[in-house]
Amino acid sequence: MRNQWIKILVGTLILSTALIYQNCGSEHSIDYNIDILRSETKVPSFAELNTNIFQQKCNSCHNLESVANPDNNITTDFSNYQSVYTTSLTPGNPEGSPLFTFVYDNLMPASGELVTEEELALIYAWIAAGAPLEGRDGGGDGEPLDGVQLYQTYCAECHFSFESTDRKGRTFSQIQNAILSNQGNMGNLSFLTSEEIQAIVEALSN
Repeated sequence: MRNQWIKILVGTLILSTALIYQNCGSEHSIDYNIDILRSETKVPSFAELNTNIFQQKCNSCHNLESVANPDNNITTDFSNYQSVYTTSLTPGNPEGSPLFTFVYDNLMPASGELVTEEELALIYAWIAAGAPLEGRDGGGDGEPLDGVQLYQTYCAECHFSFESTDRKGRTFSQIQNAILSNQGNMGNLSFLTSEEIQAIVEALSN
């Protein structure tokens, strides 16, 4: 009789454990559609992502205290634009950016409500647009920006005329990082949008 009760107890524990793992797996899984992620046209601002996604689902681990703690490997404070920009993404390349790929491949956060497909699509669009501080609505193309004119207006004073500049071939990341770190007082150009910077980059590449 005792052995029978032991068998029943063990069987109950095994079944309960299996159900727990099954429930956890069903609640903590999502099948992202990469084509849907790539199709998002609205580009959110950093403030929107921070308020609606990062603060809700990331900042419990990715915060200043965690970054300062030498006992963990967290290097990004998601409440800080420069921290996210310099440690977690390659502007213009979502699929080469840890901010996107880590969520896509590993399902984040590790516990709690996952980043949804709609939220990850916004992150994808934001990185693809150059990770701008400000956002923009999708749908429709505006007037093309004149990269040469933008350069002449904002860059030529320090870097000589467009025809004479030694800054040809500069990348989006190089210019954006120079602005963010205020190299040569370039922080004064922080008002430039990602689209304007990209137009300058394209002009310098020709």
